[in-house]
Amino acid sequence: MDRASAVTRAATTHFAECAACAVGILALAAGATLGHAASRGDSLDRPVIADLRADGQATSDSDQDGLSAMMEAILMTSDSDQDTDGDGFIDPLEVSFGSDPAQAASRPEGSLLGAVGMCANESGTALNFATAIYVPGGVLPSIKYTLGVRIGGLMLTLPPEVYNPGSTLVEVPIFGTPDKVFVFQATLPVFPLAIYGSGSLYSTIAVNAPNAPVIAAAALNLLFYEDTVLEVIDQATLSSSGSSSSSGGSLYRPLSPGGDIPTSWTVGQVCVQQTQSVGTAGAVEILQVVSASCQPYDGYCPTSCPNLVGTTVEVVNPLGLIGKQ
Repeated sequence: MDRASAVTRAATTHFAECAACAVGILALAAGATLGHAASRGDSLDRPVIADLRADGQATSDSDQDGLSAMMEAILMTSDSDQDTDGDGFIDPLEVSFGSDPAQAASRPEGSLLGAVGMCANESGTALNFATAIYVPGGVLPSIKYTLGVRIGGLMLTLPPEVYNPGSTLVEVPIFGTPDKVFVFQATLPVFPLAIYGSGSLYSTIAVNAPNAPVIAAAALNLLFYEDTVLEVIDQATLSSSGSSSSSGGSLYRPLSPGGDIPTSWTVGQVCVQQTQSVGTAGAVEILQVVSASCQPYDGYCPTSCPNLVGTTVEVVNPLGLIGKQ
């Protein structure tokens, strides 16, 4: 049995054991939420005021920065040092601003009103994701948080009851300031990605007031390729990718530990592609791959990487979410 079949079968078993999670995500994947929301008169693009809470046990996190050891392995950061690159900015703060916590030359830049960033790792049939939220003043209720998903062509807000069970929430002080970073970790099943081949998670924050516009947004754009979950990363956001590619491209970073990567993939490389935008639809950007090759990076690259030339990739562009209510 291939891994795609395995995760789908595992999801079927999990359906009976975790009704809220399975029903919520499967309904989203199948589009049933459209009818459900319409029946309640809800607006699909209206942010939900999500009270983040910690329902689960803390995962392995030696430096107590809210990022699990497995998450830090994907980020290439240290689980024994909150500031891996020694640049004066703790790792979760860098995640919230979208800078690279493993590169001292990459530092947080952006609005001081608040910031949000995301990272993830895959473990078996689960996608573990972390959302780092920079909160000026350190009072979390001052921020309105929304988590959404784009799967099967639908872009929908997730209700908190889908992702809060089993979650953890860690409060990380920023030394010398009243500000804090709140790191929220939760788990969703992989099987919608196995079914559709791609999808996105996105987070937004706004001031917690009626009709307040989104001030910051982040997205995880994911592919299920050769039985492996890959994150599509815009190279413009990386200070140093270790590759020789020029700007305007993306790299595909596996979110699985090495033992779960196909043995045919090349170690120490990732699939790097050059793309051109061929269209947009709201916050969704359609990119066409014009070149693709395996290039040096701390990761794994499928031998079929060049076969991606000519294909299109749909990604959620966080900039398209900012300013919305």
